[in-house]
Amino acid sequence: MDAVDFETKSDVLDLVQLPESSIDEEEIVLETKNLSLWYGDLKVLHNISLKVVKNAVTALIGPSGSGKSTLIRCFNRMNDLINGVHIEGTVLLDGNDITEPDVDVIQLRRQVGMMFQKPNPFPKSIYDNITYGPKVHGFNGTLYDEIVEKNLRRAALWDEVHERLEDNALDLSIGQQQRLCLARTLAVNPEIILMDEPCSALDPISTAKIEDLIQELKENYTVIIVTHNMQQAARVADYTAFMCLGELVEFGATLQVFEAPKCKQTEDYVCGRFG
Repeated sequence: MDAVDFETKSDVLDLVQLPESSIDEEEIVLETKNLSLWYGDLKVLHNISLKVVKNAVTALIGPSGSGKSTLIRCFNRMNDLINGVHIEGTVLLDGNDITEPDVDVIQLRRQVGMMFQKPNPFPKSIYDNITYGPKVHGFNGTLYDEIVEKNLRRAALWDEVHERLEDNALDLSIGQQQRLCLARTLAVNPEIILMDEPCSALDPISTAKIEDLIQELKENYTVIIVTHNMQQAARVADYTAFMCLGELVEFGATLQVFEAPKCKQTEDYVCGRFG
């Protein structure tokens, strides 16, 4: 079939023979169980059960309106900000249900950081953007210079901006702004990084930089990325979940999902027959 090409067929076959159940439960950092969500009377997520592996990249793919962005917003309770939202099911982070009403949402969003489709730097200096989160969470103020340099380096931005830290972040290019937002997210030491189409507004060079960073980040973080770009999912993700009309159609190792999908609907999507 006309799917995304991978380096060797032997690698594909090895992964195809690896069932999802073989994932060690100790490797699971985030899990949804029968998760459903409504906007008012409109049900947009239908009984989603998904396991996210620690220190790996998981991509959510699927056509527009399939519920991908809604799903990742469940992971840091961003949907709480929308009137009329109702959730059933559970979302377990390190074994704890984050949908419970007594969860500290501010602490949760420190633990589960997020990058959005369009970069959203604060209208402050580059320095103040990075230190904003640490200040909110009461980090040691004597470490701010170290925090700024460390996280700008992590975001591959230090060499470009270290002489202009007091400049307004809005003066940066779009690609630089997105990497600044990544540095800002990293500055509060999250466990999981959510990325909602982080490259959709970027040029190819900036996209490549973000993709390279994603590969580096998984050494210390768990990354969940929503993308409409199937080639991008194939390049960066260890696991891929295909969603359609609010349902999780298929989940597995990325090579398996693209090269040997178990569902006809998945095959049609990755081959470009719809979506």
